[in-house]
Amino acid sequence: MQRWRHHAMNESTRSPLIVYCDRGGMSNAVKKLRRRGIIRTIQGPYERRLRGAGNAIPSLVTADSTDLTADSTMLISDMHYSPKHSNIVEIIADPSNLKRTRNDALHLDSAVKSHAHAFVTSDKRDIVRHREKLESLLNLRIFHMPLEERQFLGWIDKKRNET
Repeated sequence: MQRWRHHAMNESTRSPLIVYCDRGGMSNAVKKLRRRGIIRTIQGPYERRLRGAGNAIPSLVTADSTDLTADSTMLISDMHYSPKHSNIVEIIADPSNLKRTRNDALHLDSAVKSHAHAFVTSDKRDIVRHREKLESLLNLRIFHMPLEERQFLGWIDKKRNET
């Protein structure tokens, strides 16, 4: 019991890693890490809200964004693309589905603007497929959930041991 208490105290004194979650990325392991205070999950306003995820700094937000309401607390001055947005679009562009490209680029851009350490997603088609280029450009790790949950947990442990 004493050992567990000491471990829990150490967890709470560290700054949590910021993990951007799209809707499919919120696995049980991610939820458990959030509850323990090891990570802080964030999400942009581009799809229905995930319970427990905080607000990411938005990329461009338009009236058709899923979670934009009159009482939203987002600052209008934050609602613009980052300098990396056009590069993101260039990497993930799918001419057959421009709406999906736009949405994926907004999620990734919000993660960058929010200084996320990792991006968890269930999107293999546009994001995970281009992971190497995106990680290099954006300076964040991308994990597919649930297939890469073990790698994600290993990465979390490694990052926590670095600090």
